[in-house]
Amino acid sequence: MLGEVKSKMSGYVALTNYRYMNLCVNAEPASLLCVNVELGDATYNMEEVADVAKPKDDQFAILPKDSSKELFLAIGKGIMASHPEFKQEVKDLDEDDESGDDEGNGISNIMNSDDISNKYILLTMPEINDDRHDIIIDGVDSLQKECIAKLDAIMQEYTQKFAIKLKGADVKEMDEAKDNLQGLYDQHKELLEDYSNNKKEEVEKAYQRYLEEQDASENERQEEDAAHNDEASQSMRMGFDDDDEY
Repeated sequence: MLGEVKSKMSGYVALTNYRYMNLCVNAEPASLLCVNVELGDATYNMEEVADVAKPKDDQFAILPKDSSKELFLAIGKGIMASHPEFKQEVKDLDEDDESGDDEGNGISNIMNSDDISNKYILLTMPEINDDRHDIIIDGVDSLQKECIAKLDAIMQEYTQKFAIKLKGADVKEMDEAKDNLQGLYDQHKELLEDYSNNKKEEVEKAYQRYLEEQDASENERQEEDAAHNDEASQSMRMGFDDDDEY
């Protein structure tokens, strides 16, 4: 019975952590496990139809195993169905990626390409801005509460089962069973807490990077505005100086 408890609790905690991975901040390989690629009458998982690499922490490079346009589109469609938040681009293998927002590089435009033998799909995780930060943190809290409710339900169920199973047993044996059951509960709740805190820490780090990038962009804009203002002021002064000469 303790083995059953451990198996059920471990399953719920592992499932919750898997769901955390699908609240993507970095490019988590586990997030591609749910992608189904439908090609013709068959359905494939990602590893059957493509090789996957991570050029950056927040990116996947998806390299289809053959160069058919239909496969490219099927992979793109499967990813969109599971992770519509991922940015999808079609890139050249020999291209030095500085992912921009060039028009015409979306997955749907692959049909317009003559040669796709050197193409791959670049997936970029969404930035952790204010809205996404709050959404993921709220998501982690909700999933954690849901998992704790499952652990509590198992605890209650097996407390009753142990009481029936050990009816008539001595007090020492009853106490030992309760202690073992409580130990499993505490162990899995602590593991869940670690997973939750790790995910939140990952979100906070990405959010801080976003804020720093925003500050850097704002400072750059202000410096450019100041430079333009200085140039305008100098031009005006030069104009006044020329008038004074006359």
